[in-house]
Amino acid sequence: MKKFSFKLDSLLNVRKKREELVIQELAEAQMTENRINGQINDTRNTIALMIEESKSYLKSSINVESLLLSRNYIEFLKRKLSELEAELEKAKQKTLKIKEKLAEAVKERKIIETLKEKQFAQYKKEYNKQDNAQMDEISNNKQPDKD
Repeated sequence: MKKFSFKLDSLLNVRKKREELVIQELAEAQMTENRINGQINDTRNTIALMIEESKSYLKSSINVESLLLSRNYIEFLKRKLSELEAELEKAKQKTLKIKEKLAEAVKERKIIETLKEKQFAQYKKEYNKQDNAQMDEISNNKQPDKD
């Protein structure tokens, strides 16, 4: 009997490759999310430091100009924080869409793999059936006739 060959192997390979590409895309999206989260944390920390610095300005004899500069910078950081949070939300939505895309790619690959497994099981069944028939024929031919 000839060797097992799956006619849809090339399609299976394409689907595996597509899945790998989506996994890479997901990793990039998650790295983007992590980068934005880091920027948000840095900005929050800077805002907290600037607020503390502003409080110390009020207690000391610092000029009004420095206090105004500090407050303006805090307002700038708050706007930047809002922008980063909006950017993070977009990144999360993108990651979610990629996860859905990955789930679909995995599903498509598994469908073909399941089909391959079923066809291989059928091939093994046929192979064993033919092998048993050949063994029976050989054993029947070796038995001497009792006439």
